[in-house]
Amino acid sequence: MIYCNRVFKHVAVSLLVFILMIPSYSSAQDDVSPLWKEVGRWDIRIDETLDYGCFAILIESDGAFRLGVDNLDSTLYAILAKEGWDSIETGKTYDISLEFDSEGAWEISSNGIDLERFGGLAFEVSDFLFIEEMMERHRMYVRYNGQQIMQMSMQGSIAALNALDECLEVFDSDSDSNPQNPDPFASSTSDPFAPTY
Repeated sequence: MIYCNRVFKHVAVSLLVFILMIPSYSSAQDDVSPLWKEVGRWDIRIDETLDYGCFAILIESDGAFRLGVDNLDSTLYAILAKEGWDSIETGKTYDISLEFDSEGAWEISSNGIDLERFGGLAFEVSDFLFIEEMMERHRMYVRYNGQQIMQMSMQGSIAALNALDECLEVFDSDSDSNPQNPDPFASSTSDPFAPTY
């Protein structure tokens, strides 16, 4: 089961990044979340607001699906957004069902998020089976109160998630090799130029 029993503490900061991914807001997207790689219809991008977490985003007409990793607390999250979802209330829990093809629905407690010009839903992904189904199936269907509210093609998701994994490896290895202190000369024990008097 997938659940989210809290509003993501870091998602609020990254909402601007997400909204800039929707086509009508795309002019400044590279300034906020640089493109790492294009994989078919999917973009793999870097979210600098989440400690250089990587995410895959798919945009279709008036909606978007984002799957990413928040490096600040090592969580896998998803965001659904669509124009016309204006009445979504920030922080309110929305119980949705999400299904890949006819595999069986995931019952998800998502949190409403404000994307300035329309609403979105965010949730944590805590079961790897969700990812497997996403990669193996062709379409994603989202329902709320028994009504279908979104559907998207998952075409190219295998390649996109493989690229997402590569991106995470690159940025994890970068952070492992670079200590939190970006100044290697800040420590007097490692500074050969520090006065010895």
